[in-house]
Amino acid sequence: GGMLNLQTKRGCSFRCLYCPYPRIEGRMHRLVEPAEVAQTALQLQAAGAKYLFITDSAFNSDVDHSLAVANALRGAGVAIPSGAFFAPVSPPPGYFETMAAAGCHHVEFGTESLADSMLLAYRKPFRSPDVLMAHRQARNAGLHVAHYFLLGGPGESAATVAASLDG
Repeated sequence: GGMLNLQTKRGCSFRCLYCPYPRIEGRMHRLVEPAEVAQTALQLQAAGAKYLFITDSAFNSDVDHSLAVANALRGAGVAIPSGAFFAPVSPPPGYFETMAAAGCHHVEFGTESLADSMLLAYRKPFRSPDVLMAHRQARNAGLHVAHYFLLGGPGESAATVAASLDG
């Protein structure tokens, strides 16, 4: 066993400046039925997987679907831990608690910058207060949290780099 991958949808509705996903997979979400995702997860678990990684470009780009998937995983009795890429958009109350209850152990945020001028330049669907809110909620739910940063984009300066690194 080891880590095996699981996809819950294809396509991404975000329009981040640098990202090829919408060109590769399209901008429209094509959702996999949550019950089907749970059945696949159970099959991977039975095959000896010790960890699941959800490979969606951003698991929470469709918040309702990600919650439905989490509830389906939990309801089906999937017992192995998982992780996923998330956008650090401000989550609805209890969002990361639902993720944790479904076995999510780690959250990888595509944050890129904590300078709002850079987030605007990157066409991100969030600003720095959203990042801090998402981070706090994920940590409060007991999850391991990682943030990815992208330095040197259009308009980057010593001040915007400092905003990200000191954040």
